[in-house]
Amino acid sequence: MEHQHHQKDNPLINDLATKGFVYTTLHHLSWPQQTLTVDNGLVLRFYHRGMLSITPAHYKGDSATVISVGIHGDETGPIELVDKLVSQVLSGEVTISHPCLFIFAHPDATIKKQRFIEQNLNQLFEMSNMQVRGIEGEIAAKIKDVVELFFERSSGKKRWHLDLHCSSRPSQYPVFAIRPATRHQSDTTDQELKYFAQHADVQAVLLCHHPSYAFSWYTGEYFQAKSLTIELGQLRALGENDLSVFTSFLSGMHLLLNRNEKLDDVNCMNQDIAVYDVVDEIRKQHPDLAFTARQALINFEPLYLNQEYGVQGGIPMICESGGYALVFANDKVDVGQRAALLVERIR
Repeated sequence: MEHQHHQKDNPLINDLATKGFVYTTLHHLSWPQQTLTVDNGLVLRFYHRGMLSITPAHYKGDSATVISVGIHGDETGPIELVDKLVSQVLSGEVTISHPCLFIFAHPDATIKKQRFIEQNLNQLFEMSNMQVRGIEGEIAAKIKDVVELFFERSSGKKRWHLDLHCSSRPSQYPVFAIRPATRHQSDTTDQELKYFAQHADVQAVLLCHHPSYAFSWYTGEYFQAKSLTIELGQLRALGENDLSVFTSFLSGMHLLLNRNEKLDDVNCMNQDIAVYDVVDEIRKQHPDLAFTARQALINFEPLYLNQEYGVQGGIPMICESGGYALVFANDKVDVGQRAALLVERIR
C-alpha cells in the first residue's frame, strides 16, 4: 500500500476532515486503499469503505485498539458518537498513544434504516466458517481480513476492542457491557475490563459463558483482545441522538485511546457496577414463541419466582429464581435465532 503525504485535492481526505467519518463512509462508496500522513503527523490508512486506522507519528510500540460501530445498520447512536471521536482525534483535540482502527461496518444498512439487509452480521464471525454468503458474509470477511492485518504488529495483551451497539428496548442500565466468553479469559483481563467500565461510567456488565459468533467474541477468541460489546441507549434515527447522554462513556474512550500500558482504577467515576451471569440463551424453536411478562419490555427488569414470562410450543416458560431477568427479548426473530438472554445478578 503506497504511503504518501496528504494531497490537498484528495476528496476522501477533504470530506473526512471537513464533514466527518460517517459522512465520508455514507457518501464515498469506494475507498481506494492508501496510507498517508496528514499535516499534524497522524498516519491514516484506508482499508475499505468505513475502515480507517489512525496512528500517531513515529509510533514504535505494540498496543492497538479497535472501535467498531454499525454492525447493525440502524443502531445510530454509537455511529454518531464515533463520528465525533474520529473528528476529535483528527483535529488533535483528543490524543491517541497508539494505532486505533475505526470501523463503520454496514453503511448500506444504515442508509436503508435497517438492522441488516440479508442476515445478522453479528452472527458471522466464526473463523472456521469459510463460506462467504451474501452481502453480510462479504462484509464479515473484509472485517476479519482488516482486523488481522491491523493487529499484526501488536501484542495480544495490549489489544482492545469495543463493539458499540444500542438496544431496541429501554433498559434499567442505559449503558451496559457484554463480556464474551473466550479461551483467553483471566482475572487480570477481567480486572482491566472492569477498570475501563468504571472509567466509562458503564452501569452493568453481563458475563457470557458460552462462545458466540459475535464480532467482540471473534477479536477476543482469535487475537486475545480485551473485548466488550457495549450497549449505549436506545434506537433513534440518524441525527436524532442526544450524545450528551454518553459524555462519560466518550471520556472513557478518550482514556482508552491515550493509555500508556494498562488502565488502572484511579479516579473512576462509577465504582458500583452491577454484574450479571447469562443463565440461558433462549432460542426461538417454534413460531408461536411469545414473551408474555411485562418485564420483557425492559432489559434487566427483575422477574418474579414462579412467574410465567413466555410461551413456546404451547408450553409455559416459568421463572425458576427471583433473581432472573430478560435481556434483548424479541419474539419476532426467525426460528432458530436467539430470542432473549435469561440473566441473573451475581453482584
